[in-house]
Amino acid sequence: RKSTIATYLSTHPDTGERIARTSALAAQHTHRNITERATYQDMINGLTYGDSNKQGFIRGQEFIHPELGFRFSVPDGFRLINRPSEVVAKAESGALVLFDMAPNKDGLEALSYLTQVWMKGEAMNGLERIDVNGAKAATGSFIGNIQGQRMTIRLVAIPFGKRIARFQIAIPAGTGADVMEDLKRTTYSFRSLTKEEKATLKPYRINIVEAGKSHSVQSLAALMPFEDYAEERFRVLNGLGEGEQVQVGRMYKIVVR
Repeated sequence: RKSTIATYLSTHPDTGERIARTSALAAQHTHRNITERATYQDMINGLTYGDSNKQGFIRGQEFIHPELGFRFSVPDGFRLINRPSEVVAKAESGALVLFDMAPNKDGLEALSYLTQVWMKGEAMNGLERIDVNGAKAATGSFIGNIQGQRMTIRLVAIPFGKRIARFQIAIPAGTGADVMEDLKRTTYSFRSLTKEEKATLKPYRINIVEAGKSHSVQSLAALMPFEDYAEERFRVLNGLGEGEQVQVGRMYKIVVR
């Protein structure tokens, strides 16, 4: 089949492999050491933290791409991962959502693209045209086995300018109706950003702040826009060990919207 879900699951490198690859790449580049703390902090103040507008970024259960101009959400319980070539959402149940975009040079309507390009020559079930927030989209499914697990693979094609936005949703056998409905809502959550959203939705940035008498690790961490591990993130950002507290008058890094 031409769905890339099975390929993703079989080729996605594990954490150890990625660390080794990153270390090898880093060793190929020279760098200069900056030992003056204030100079270093001035250089990184305002720096983008995490993914940029060009890459798109994750906010809670949403993926937002200001540069391309779209957003969509995934169900609670799915962990979003933003990769260079696709966005992945994974659940502990084995359910998987894979989103990417493909060129549509010939300007095909969605159903034609789905049957003549994406899944050319492959049989599909339940082919139909659907409306996704005004876009004339199409969907269909087939049954597959991924890593020994029987799944329904649902494909959704949504025209988006000169591209096709594509959802591939792997649904394990026995998935409950509530989860099925949540996954359906994922498809219908895809929409274009408004001009106001493009102007106001921004990536996170580094901000340098001075610790006052009333500040603590916990209070400075609470200024950051994270729902989980805020204190741990703050300690890592500032090289603070467990139990170590901030010093009054010292400058620290926080992440801001």
